[in-house]
Amino acid sequence: MSAPAFTHERLGAFTSFADGVELWGEAQWLGEPCKLVLVIDEAGVAEELAATACALLDQAETWDAALRRAALALYDLWASEWRGPDHPALSEDEWITQLRLAEIAVYPAGEFALGLDAADLFAGHGILISGSLSGGLGEVDLAG
Repeated sequence: MSAPAFTHERLGAFTSFADGVELWGEAQWLGEPCKLVLVIDEAGVAEELAATACALLDQAETWDAALRRAALALYDLWASEWRGPDHPALSEDEWITQLRLAEIAVYPAGEFALGLDAADLFAGHGILISGSLSGGLGEVDLAG
């Protein structure tokens, strides 16, 4: 077995994927495991990306509340177009509890994307929320 592509004191070992452009690891988000991806480009250095990941994890409760508020932008779309006849009606509070953070992708300059597993709410599609440490959360989209 070969050595990890990158090891961080706090985040642990990462394996290389996509010819070294991505480093894959795992993190704990509010006690639940999620995939952690450091996306390297010519400006990105793994240690800097890991620092961004640690900043997110250090304030996970705050970021989690914000991402759930942001994801609510898709509630009306789900209720009007995606909710099937076999799926029960859900209040916003019930709907938001269906979401689970599945992946954190970290990019240079403090930018990141949070991938939410939306269970079966959007027929297998997930929710992707972009953001940055300095600017907060941005776009909310369906992914997959």
